[in-house]
Amino acid sequence: MNFKNIDNIFIIIILLIVISCSKQDLINKENSNINIVETNTIETLDYIDETSYNNTSEFLDYYNRNNNFNWKESIKLKKIYNIIFGKKSKIVSKSPSNIIISDNYVFYVDNESNFFKIDLNENNIVFEIQLEENLNSNLTLPTSLIKNKDVFYVGFGNGTVIKLNNNGKKLWKKDFNELIRTPLRIVNDNIILIFNSNKIISLNLDNGDKIWEYVYDLNKPSLSSGGQILVKHNIIYFVMPNGRIGAIDNIVGEPVDYSFLNNFLQKNILHYNYDTKLHIHDNFLSLFEDNNILYTYDLDNEKFLLFDKKIYFVKSFYFLNNSLVVLENNNFLTSYNLINNKIFWKVDLSKILSKKENIIESFVINNTVLIFFSSGKIVQLNKSNGELLFTQDLNLNDIDLVTASSSYFIFNHINGKAFFYSQ
Repeated sequence: MNFKNIDNIFIIIILLIVISCSKQDLINKENSNINIVETNTIETLDYIDETSYNNTSEFLDYYNRNNNFNWKESIKLKKIYNIIFGKKSKIVSKSPSNIIISDNYVFYVDNESNFFKIDLNENNIVFEIQLEENLNSNLTLPTSLIKNKDVFYVGFGNGTVIKLNNNGKKLWKKDFNELIRTPLRIVNDNIILIFNSNKIISLNLDNGDKIWEYVYDLNKPSLSSGGQILVKHNIIYFVMPNGRIGAIDNIVGEPVDYSFLNNFLQKNILHYNYDTKLHIHDNFLSLFEDNNILYTYDLDNEKFLLFDKKIYFVKSFYFLNNSLVVLENNNFLTSYNLINNKIFWKVDLSKILSKKENIIESFVINNTVLIFFSSGKIVQLNKSNGELLFTQDLNLNDIDLVTASSSYFIFNHINGKAFFYSQ
């Protein structure tokens, strides 16, 4: 036999072995991923906690806008009318303001800084008041609206905060000249503001005077979507627009040095698009980092229940009481127990949802889970086993906020429109 032919045969054999090994490695990797996903056992001892939405609050804001509403099972929503928030803005990433519904009146601020009060029963405008003149509408967005008893607080994206009475008369105004991308929040008798300069301050509700101020620097850009403010008793937990996590005792006005906050790894915090979300339910604080790493800390027993747990194939998610609801890339919807990472249920929605749809809002009410998607699709599931009970397609697109109150459901579109429905 020719030596050249022997060499060629030998080379072919080596190539076949390499290809075989590569295929086996790929199979092992794929199986490894599958095994990681399938290690989540089904939850049999716990269940998704239900929330009461029938209690009215003295104050309403972005974080506490859904209250005093009921959901009638399998009854479709009917469209009432639309609202257009002033002239179309060049910025379409955020609606002009959150909507507040109180005593069958709608309150909101449009992208030209006009403050509106609308009578839902009569379907007419009670008043329209311009709060600021000669203002660049693109700099006012996003706008936060708070109702506290009979007064209102408006926070504009350019750093202006205004207090109004029930008739729209200004009581005080503060100009901070710093960008605000985080919704304002009332904590006790204070208003908490987070600026995109990664400064957090507290203002007195009565006169707008500054009570305390802290800066959380980090050498990286801030997210245009802003940060996050959570409250547990007198402790304010927050995420800065740059990703820094902290806690402040609102009574004494001083930072709280919780060591467990420093134990969140935040491995990718220096990436420009780094994102993390906090969640508090009962005595458990959870963190979901970069759409794939989950932590849960027991505040009472001071220990981690979940640490650096990987969640795979996440397209969008929503914290729902003691669960993390994940819409996967293949449009499977999975509910994870935040205490032990077990799966409450998993349901295939691939025949209902498109690839572009994301979770916008979710509620647990009347032993069911309601999930609202960015396209205007609504899904109702059995909260115990995920059985699909009801669906509705409102044929909307680019919804970024849902507000529910009484029998009304309002869907904010990113271009400044709001769609009103009722059951």
